[in-house]
Amino acid sequence: MESATYKKEYSFTEILSCAWKIFRENAAAIITLALLIAIPVNIINLMAEKAFAVPGMDDPSLSPEEQIDYVSSNLGQIVYSFLVLFLVEIGLAFIGLLSTMAMAHYVRSLIDGKKTGILDAYLKALSRWPAAIWTNILMVIFLIPLFLLFIIPGIIYLVYWFFAIYAVALSNKTGKEALNHSKKIVKNRWWTVFGYNILYGILGFLISIPIIILFGVLRWMSGDPLSGFAIELTYNAILAAIGSFFAVVQVVFYLNYESTMGDAKKTH
Repeated sequence: MESATYKKEYSFTEILSCAWKIFRENAAAIITLALLIAIPVNIINLMAEKAFAVPGMDDPSLSPEEQIDYVSSNLGQIVYSFLVLFLVEIGLAFIGLLSTMAMAHYVRSLIDGKKTGILDAYLKALSRWPAAIWTNILMVIFLIPLFLLFIIPGIIYLVYWFFAIYAVALSNKTGKEALNHSKKIVKNRWWTVFGYNILYGILGFLISIPIIILFGVLRWMSGDPLSGFAIELTYNAILAAIGSFFAVVQVVFYLNYESTMGDAKKTH
């Protein structure tokens, strides 16, 4: 029998309720699926930040004049470090697409009553990874001039293309086709998609506040680099576990809005 997710457009609370039911009943698998990518990505990121940090950049004992002199005399090293870290961040972002798409496949299998395994979800994501990378590159190419020339059009199209990664993973779209499919889903519901995502972001932040405060205190108390590394890794892992619920929310959001996009003109 077809899931209720495909039959009518959900409200904000209905999307949350559906996602929570899925998460609650499959929490261990969903969190594991998220951490399989999040943990190695965070390890690489932390190691890169440590390896390419420029000594003295954050030295509080330096006066403003001394900091300017330091930057001037080490400009080449600073530029090199920032460039390397920027490229690392891009590479890690591309790897993160695998987690997003694997989560999409896993959650859809649960909604469809055909539960798949974590490995199978990642294999399906891997098969669409090149398409996802190309689609994200294309989206950035289109968004950069929109944000540089006019901020508002950039925001408008960022929302229109919000579902592009799910169009790649779950609807076999690639590149401009994925962007167009996302826009078609959002059309006539732009403010709803924008507003819901703002609310999801606020909710995620509120849930994370105790973790942010706790680990802020632990960072302040820690003076040992090794324990500092462990604290950062644990902090990021916990946030990834919390984020896995909101990853489920976004998949439910996409599947529900894709299946009801024909009704958007009637209801908005």
